[in-house]
Amino acid sequence: GRLLLLTRQAGIQNRAHLTLIIEI
Repeated sequence: GRLLLLTRQAGIQNRAHLTLIIEI
């Protein structure tokens, strides 16, 4: 839900950062 929205806003550049958030 919210993770998808965050991924869209961040884009591919911050993909690594999002991965950390998803793991946690």
